[in-house]
Amino acid sequence: MGLAVAENLKGPYVQLPFPVTVNNRNIEDGYAFMYKGKFALLTTDNHGIIESGGGILWTSKDGIHFDTYEKGFHRINDYTNVDMNKVAVHYGPKNRKYAKFERPQVLLKDGKPWYLYVPSGTNIYGGACTVSYVLKFKK
Repeated sequence: MGLAVAENLKGPYVQLPFPVTVNNRNIEDGYAFMYKGKFALLTTDNHGIIESGGGILWTSKDGIHFDTYEKGFHRINDYTNVDMNKVAVHYGPKNRKYAKFERPQVLLKDGKPWYLYVPSGTNIYGGACTVSYVLKFKK
């Protein structure tokens, strides 16, 4: 994952000449936020750093070096029963044995995660369009 920085919001931005994450497989859809006094970066795990189709939660003390990570979220199949023979796959590999989330976003309340918002190219209901899913964190 790369990072561009600027002195102010309007820029100009300069991309750092090195990746901010320590991975040797593709990740994408980085969502950055503050959590427990650290910088957090939630990404999709496309190729199995932890679990293909899941998510990774990276943490950093400085927001530039994300060298610590753990599972950020599971595949759709881990949250609900999914009959992969009845889903509609609108993008992504059609012969997967699991359904994956994309582009994670977290709603924080009082510094704690309350909801995870994640779209998917897999419609577990079999419909003619992609679907966005909302998951509530357990307290």
